[in-house]
Amino acid sequence: MNNRFGLFSLLVVLVVLMGCFTNKETNKNFDIIIRNAIIYDGNGGTAYKGDVAIVGDRIAETVGLSEKTAVLEIDAMGLALSPGFIDNHSHHDYDIAIYKDAVACVSQGVTTVVVGQDGSSNYPIADFYKSLKNNPAAVNFASYVGFGTLRSLVMEKDFKRFATQDEIEEIKRLAKLEMESGALGLSTGLEYDPSIYSDTSEIIQVARVVGAMGGKYISHMRSEDRYFWAAIDELLNIGEKANIDVQISHIKLAMQGYFGLADSVVGILNDARERGINVTADIYPYTYWQSDLTVLMPSRDFKNREEATAALTDITTPEGVLITYYPLNKALENKTLKEIADEREQDPIDVFMDLLVEISAHTDSTDEWSSIIAESMDESDIENFMKWNYTSFCSDGSLNGTHPRGYGSFTRILGNYVRDRGVMSLENVIPKMTSLAAENVGIKNRGVIKKGMYADIILFDPENVIDLATVENPNEKSKGIELVIVNGKVVYRDGKSTGVYPGKALLRE
Repeated sequence: MNNRFGLFSLLVVLVVLMGCFTNKETNKNFDIIIRNAIIYDGNGGTAYKGDVAIVGDRIAETVGLSEKTAVLEIDAMGLALSPGFIDNHSHHDYDIAIYKDAVACVSQGVTTVVVGQDGSSNYPIADFYKSLKNNPAAVNFASYVGFGTLRSLVMEKDFKRFATQDEIEEIKRLAKLEMESGALGLSTGLEYDPSIYSDTSEIIQVARVVGAMGGKYISHMRSEDRYFWAAIDELLNIGEKANIDVQISHIKLAMQGYFGLADSVVGILNDARERGINVTADIYPYTYWQSDLTVLMPSRDFKNREEATAALTDITTPEGVLITYYPLNKALENKTLKEIADEREQDPIDVFMDLLVEISAHTDSTDEWSSIIAESMDESDIENFMKWNYTSFCSDGSLNGTHPRGYGSFTRILGNYVRDRGVMSLENVIPKMTSLAAENVGIKNRGVIKKGMYADIILFDPENVIDLATVENPNEKSKGIELVIVNGKVVYRDGKSTGVYPGKALLRE
C-alpha cells in the first residue's frame, strides 16, 4: 500500500512546510477533502463509498463534494475511513511530555485516550489540563479523577483501614473540585493500595457527589479472579446506590475455575441494565494482563503460603508469570518465576513469597513496586465479552511499556479478531472503538463521521492492518494504519509522525 500514498505523502509534507494554509487564505472551499473512501461512520451502519471535507478542527461536509476544492485533497483509493479510535482505559499520559508524538496511540488509530484510571490520576486535574494546553500532544486526553489519589491526599500513609466520616467528607470535597475542573467522573482501582482497604460505603458517598454532577464511575474492580462475583455485586451496588453510570475496566475472568463463564457474567450485567443500572465495560484483546506482583495476594499477607499457592495454581502458573520490572534486582527482569526458581534451585512458590516480602520491605521508597505480565484468561471469554452490546475497547497501555497492548490493542482487534477469525464484522467493531466508546465515558462531539463533529479521522487498510507488538518487542508499531487526523490536522502518515501536535484536553461537557 505504500505506492498508493506516494503523491499524498508529498502533498502532506508541502502543507506542513507551508504552515498549513487554510481555505480562506487560498480561496478553496475546504482545508482538506478525503475522496473515494469506504466510510464506516461510527454509528454501525453499512459502509459506503464517499468523501469527507474538513475546515479547521471540524468535519464540514460529507455530501456534494465532487465539484468542491480543498487546500489538501487526498484520494483514499478505497481505504477504510472511520472516526479516530477512543481508548477507554489508557495510561498513555505517562511521559506524554517526552513522547508528544504518541506513536503508540496513533500507529494503531487511536486519537483520544481516557486516563486517570485504576483510581490514580494527575492531581490537580486542572494543572494536567493546563499542561496539555501549553504543551499539546498528537492526541486528545480526557481524564477521570482517581479515588485512590484523593484517598492518599487525605489519609496519607495511614490508609490501611476504613476512612472516617470526616475523611470521607474531605475526599468528597476534593472530588467535587476535580469534577468542576472537567473530570469525566470517578475511577477506582480496588485491587491496589490504598483503595483495597476502603469500604464500599466510602466509594458510594463519593460517587454520589460525582454522579450528581453528571460524572460516571469506572472501576478496576476489587477482584478479577477469586472474588470476582462479589466484586461484580459491589460495582452494581455502587451504581444503584449512587445513581451513577458504571463501567467495568478491562473486563476479564482471570481465574482458571471461571473460564467459560463469560455468558453468565453478561447475563448478570443485562439483568442489572433491566433494573435501571447503566453498566458498561471495556476490554483489551489479550489473554495475559500486566500489573503489580502484589495483586495476586489480595490479603496482603505475603507470608500466607496457602494464598500464594492458590495464586500460582488457580489463577496463573510459575511459567505464566513474567517479571517485567523489578528495580530491587534488575537481573530478574524478563524472566518467569519458573526460570528464577530453577536458577535459585527453589520452589516457585517460595520465590514468589520471597519477592513479595522483599517488595513490602521497601514501601517507603520509590522502588516499592514491581511489574509482571501474567497469563490467566481464556480466549472464548474474551470473544464473548467483546460481543456484548455495551463493551467498548481499550488498551490499558502506555507509551513506552512492556506489554504489547500499549501499541497493538486496536489493530489486533481489526486484524486478528475481525479479518482473520471473523469474530465480529467491521460494521460491528468500529462503533465499539468510536461512538460507543465516547458514550460510555461521556465524551461529546467525537466518534462519528458527521457534519459538525470534531475531525478525528483515520484511514486504514482492512486487508493488511495488524498488530506487530509482542512481549519480546512490545513497542513495535502496527501496520495498516495509513493516515491519522486529529482535530483536522494530519499527525501520522506512512508509518511516521508528522511532528504536528493538535491534541486537546477534553473536559466534561
